[in-house]
Amino acid sequence: MSSLPALVRNSLVLLAGTAASKALVFVSTLVLVRSLPAEGFGLYTLVFAWLSFFELLPDAGLDMLAVREAQTPGARRARVLGDALVARAVLIAAAAPAAALLAPLAADDPAIAALAALGALSWLSSFRRASLRSLLDLPYRVALRMEIPALLGTLAEAAHLAVLPFALGAAGVAGAVAAQGLSHLPFALLLAALSFRRIRPELRPAPQAAVATLRRTAPLFGLLLANAVLARVDVLMLQALRGSREVGIYAAPVRLVEVANLLPILLMASVYPLLAAAARDPERVERLFRGSLRFLSAVIAPVIVVEIAFAGPLVHLFFGAEYSASAAVLPALAAAELLIFADIVMNARFVATGLEKRNLQLVAAAAVANVAANFVLIPAHGAAGAALATLLAYAVRVGAAALSRETRAAGRGALAAVLPAAAAGAAAWAVLTALGPATPGGIAAGAATYAAVLAALRGLRPEDLRQIRRALRPGER
Repeated sequence: MSSLPALVRNSLVLLAGTAASKALVFVSTLVLVRSLPAEGFGLYTLVFAWLSFFELLPDAGLDMLAVREAQTPGARRARVLGDALVARAVLIAAAAPAAALLAPLAADDPAIAALAALGALSWLSSFRRASLRSLLDLPYRVALRMEIPALLGTLAEAAHLAVLPFALGAAGVAGAVAAQGLSHLPFALLLAALSFRRIRPELRPAPQAAVATLRRTAPLFGLLLANAVLARVDVLMLQALRGSREVGIYAAPVRLVEVANLLPILLMASVYPLLAAAARDPERVERLFRGSLRFLSAVIAPVIVVEIAFAGPLVHLFFGAEYSASAAVLPALAAAELLIFADIVMNARFVATGLEKRNLQLVAAAAVANVAANFVLIPAHGAAGAALATLLAYAVRVGAAALSRETRAAGRGALAAVLPAAAAGAAAWAVLTALGPATPGGIAAGAATYAAVLAALRGLRPEDLRQIRRALRPGER
């Protein structure tokens, strides 16, 4: 029996479940920013940014490793799942106390250690990140039947949204931090009961098995660390150099632009197998890579124009007057989205074509650039400086790829793919600004300008759309 129908159904379920969960997460963010002052939201954001570095230890790529090993012919899936659960439990037991004990290094706040300990509870039950719970997806992943985990994940986020106002009212920031882990716990326990009916794990308290499992995940750890520095160090540096309020002013628009990142992540879930299958055919890899990035750039560029032209009204609409200073932060973060999309697509290409080590070096270079830029820009410009540092860091990421011999084709291909949409977006912004962004005529002229320039520069081509359609419909591959 062909697995294609199951693959198509599974992809659609993951798409719908992820979209629904992310929508609920964004609404939860709006509740947080509307309920907390900027300083309180900054402290909340700082806690999870701090934990993201310690989270690398229990993450360790165990989810990917477990799925890969469970798919090996003759694999004892019960043992694979058991070894992964034991390894992650041991790592959580080591990482959680370390995160709490060292948390005072992140902020001069008497509550920070307790908040870090509460936040670490999410490593047990979270549907948002690598956790003990995420390993319980294994039986469903290997069977291409993700309906139950996707449904429970959506219900967990709905439960979090429901309890969040009460948690905030009862305990403020501490309640919000605790709610993220505790609200997911009932659904994690239900998933455990259902998952163990499919595969009952062999829980072996064998140190050598845990060590062997972790050794196999070691190559992923460096990339995880470099990406954490690239994506999260700005929050820690803002806290150290300017304080929690500035973190809150920065974090609010970050949550807004991060919503768009779901699009390339979901698309790459379908395109990645095609890139891997074409790894020995450089021309096909290039077509897939450029076509995917042209499509993504063409879609996101108008969103970027809107975020830049209407930064003030958007910030006021979503976050309120408390976060009015975030209007100066949003434009740089929005401009970085094209480069972040390029980063996500390049990551998929490099992994598919065996360039993981070079990819790690490029991400590490961007992370170093991010730290250096933050040191220079945050003292003078605060949250807006951190946003500009993010833009510069991802420019280094793409530019370094274009200069490196092994990744030159990908880097230059990325630039060639995003520049037409960038030019069309810049032209549309200029027209919109000249005619007035709040006028119907200005909006219509800006949209027409974008479409005309994009078409003239061939920023999106018919073959790109056909290629995306084939990627999303595996039966046409």
